[in-house]
Amino acid sequence: MGDILSTFLFFKLPGEALSNVVRCMDLPEILCLSLISYKTQQLVKSLNIDSQISSIHVTDEVVITLYDFHHFYFVWDYNYPEILEVVEKIPDENGFEGWRNEGLMTLTEEGFDFGQWMSQLQSIFFEPEIQCVILNNIPAPVDAQWFFDSITGSGIKYLTIHESFSGNECRPLLPFVKELE
Repeated sequence: MGDILSTFLFFKLPGEALSNVVRCMDLPEILCLSLISYKTQQLVKSLNIDSQISSIHVTDEVVITLYDFHHFYFVWDYNYPEILEVVEKIPDENGFEGWRNEGLMTLTEEGFDFGQWMSQLQSIFFEPEIQCVILNNIPAPVDAQWFFDSITGSGIKYLTIHESFSGNECRPLLPFVKELE
């Protein structure tokens, strides 16, 4: 039986069966599938996953959360641009939801940076608009321009800017922002 399963040809399934299998996957699995090839990215995109990026919180690292998959979040580290860590939010011993610090999985895509990770995430969702971007701070040796370049062109419903950012730095985002705080 092990030989049958090890040689199962996932992509030889008929289209509707393949779509049904992918719909049963959780978000990290869907994201991994979308990274395999252009064909798998198009398969995932064709599912019209009704979700969107709910927030991007920029501090010492970048944390991305999603609607409808709110028990997962993604962490991107400035020092390791090719890596996106998938982390799961789980209840603690008292039943309160807390953040689990160890990653569920670590995705590595050679040559990727934050902009390419964002593009990949947005390409698989039906709604590419970002609900909220919170800019707290970016570590001193890191230039903020990479972040603005990565999300310029994406619709942003709310943008919150803390005093560590100047208005000039954020200017490229403003045409895409509906509300600014």
